[in-house]
Amino acid sequence: MTLANKLVQLRKEKGFTQQQLGDMLNITAQAISKWENGLAEPDLSMLKNLANIYNVSIAELLDENETAKENAVKPINFQKQLIGTCTVCGIAVTENNVGTKSPRVLCSSCFAKTKAEETAKRKEEEELARKADEKKKNDRAAAIQKAKDKRKRGLVVGCLAAAIALVIMLIVTITQWNNIDGNLRTIACIGCVAVPYLALALVACMFCDGPALYVVMWGFVHSVKWPGIIFSFD
Repeated sequence: MTLANKLVQLRKEKGFTQQQLGDMLNITAQAISKWENGLAEPDLSMLKNLANIYNVSIAELLDENETAKENAVKPINFQKQLIGTCTVCGIAVTENNVGTKSPRVLCSSCFAKTKAEETAKRKEEEELARKADEKKKNDRAAAIQKAKDKRKRGLVVGCLAAAIALVIMLIVTITQWNNIDGNLRTIACIGCVAVPYLALALVACMFCDGPALYVVMWGFVHSVKWPGIIFSFD
């Protein structure tokens, strides 16, 4: 009878489930299943624990027909090579299949799987960070574009206001031209230019952010100081 068959038989004789036995040995039920299906073998410390639980000797677990001397030699050789038990799958870890010894013992297969999972997680975090940075850049660009569009709309509305102001000033000047003297005519001509210009500057500047009074004063002062600013399309 193989070791796997003996483990199944002894567990059933005791009435234990794989989960109950795993809890006694502080390992998973999957590790017990691998032992009982011949996919892995318990190490020496686990063999001792199993022998105590089932009330049998290690020799009886390994092979009932072997001599006591042969049984004594095998565990010693096995113990020299043994590193521990894989904390994930429960198989015995030796120098031939060790993945890592610190911070926990892992076989080569579980170690490779763990590294792959860590790499995938790191790439996912990097991708999330990249998307967050890209979103910030897009939001900043959208905000800048929105401000530009707002300024352009202000300029368009300002031009309409300037056109209306110009028409009004021309009508007033023409209708009153014969009723005013030379100085007033000069002032009226200047007004035909200045009033539309100021209307354009003030209305356009009202589309900027900030308190209305501040915007109006800013537009008045700066449009007079730097006339070219109201024609900027950037």
